[in-house]
Amino acid sequence: MKIVLFDTNKTLCDSWCIAFEDLIESGSSIVVENKNLNEIEGVDCFITPGNSFGSMSGGIDLAFRDKFGYQLQDVIQLGIMQHTPFGLPVGDTLVVKGEDCADVMYAPTMRVPSPARPLDIAFVMSAIIVSLFEYDYKCVAIPGLGTGAGNLNTTIAANMMRCGYDTAMKLLSHMKEVVKDSTEGIIPESSK
Repeated sequence: MKIVLFDTNKTLCDSWCIAFEDLIESGSSIVVENKNLNEIEGVDCFITPGNSFGSMSGGIDLAFRDKFGYQLQDVIQLGIMQHTPFGLPVGDTLVVKGEDCADVMYAPTMRVPSPARPLDIAFVMSAIIVSLFEYDYKCVAIPGLGTGAGNLNTTIAANMMRCGYDTAMKLLSHMKEVVKDSTEGIIPESSK
């Protein structure tokens, strides 16, 4: 799966290039693009950070609402209410399936609009990456987490996103090993 880290903030993009340098240079699936939402193409799923209640009235959320229509906010808020009446917890995700367009994964980075906490950004990034592996996406796009209304320093945000990415990859790798070990001798070799 290709992951496009995108933002109009060049400083954030530069910070991502440093934080993810080894993965970018190795030709892995991480790409950084200094672009706005409408310039990103060929994506199966867009991730939008937000608040626990799905209010999409500013920042990147508003850009998503403008791109996909006001009904995106309605669907997200309905999904949140069906999940819990107390708001979607930070670190949880909600996917809205697109009919004629890309899916949108809503991932709150804060309960209500407020300054972002660095550890929450790592936690949310990890949750996003793990959640993405439940789907068969070829390419996903992730904007800066906590850098808009959260007002987080771009270097800190980039480093926390990398921390979350690494944590998720270790977790996914460990999960594969556990599944492999638990099926040893149960599944015939010819079926593997």
